[in-house]
Amino acid sequence: MRDSVLILHGYHRAVFLAPPVFPDFLWRGGDFYRHDSSSLPLSWSNLTSLILMPRDPPDCQIILDILARCSRLQTCKVEVAEHEDEHLQDSIVECLSLHSLQLWCYSSPLNNSGRLLSCLSVSNLQDFRLGGAEEPSNSASLLSSLATCTHLQSISITSSMFRSHELVDFLRGLPPTLQRLRITDTSRSSSPLNNDFFITLEMLAVLPALEELVMVNNRKLSDEALLRFIISRMPILQRVDIAFDRVMQVDILPSLESFMESGAQVSLAYTTDVSFDVSPYLGLPDGPRPSTW
Repeated sequence: MRDSVLILHGYHRAVFLAPPVFPDFLWRGGDFYRHDSSSLPLSWSNLTSLILMPRDPPDCQIILDILARCSRLQTCKVEVAEHEDEHLQDSIVECLSLHSLQLWCYSSPLNNSGRLLSCLSVSNLQDFRLGGAEEPSNSASLLSSLATCTHLQSISITSSMFRSHELVDFLRGLPPTLQRLRITDTSRSSSPLNNDFFITLEMLAVLPALEELVMVNNRKLSDEALLRFIISRMPILQRVDIAFDRVMQVDILPSLESFMESGAQVSLAYTTDVSFDVSPYLGLPDGPRPSTW
């Protein structure tokens, strides 16, 4: 049964003569919060993969109660809800086999993920992904927990979770082992991912082992600033994948030919400027139009 997975689209009083041994468990949709997770007919101690995506997400304490039963868990993806007056137990739940954790928080992602991680021992965590509401909150607790993850290699976050001045401090506090960074930029006009942000990363040598940088929907970073950052991180940086939410300003790929010839990968995507008139008789311009930034 090692290749099997139990998928429940809600819990409808499934009856088993004995708890089935499934390494993977996925709950999608249905009502979860009103059920006692201990009543589910599962051999929790044998789970290696857990996905909880119910219609009514559990709070931190319910998640902790579940994780306490999953001593072999390696990957976990769960949606987290915040409930008023929720009190977390003082005990620490050990998840020593957990290497990949993905959280989606419906409110205050930094604060709620920090509350959850502060009650977990995840010393072997390698991959952490955080999504959720575009609601800045205190990142101190989350950063304190991640700083102890000395095997952390990859992190995925959204810029709108942070106040503009806090993102650099957050990245500075991460373990120096981090190799892969993915940031989705949803901040629009107040985005912290601008030229000054990358100049600061360069000057302070933040994330010294960074090998892969992925950014989605960036608008404020200029092509010249990106080029300077890439050059400053050679030869450790090996992959750059950025989807700009603007037109091209300068074609920097010719300046990176030797970088790519050495095996590095650079993928830059831009939007098309449709703010000017086009005609099937006149054709398209020969090169990118001047930027309005």
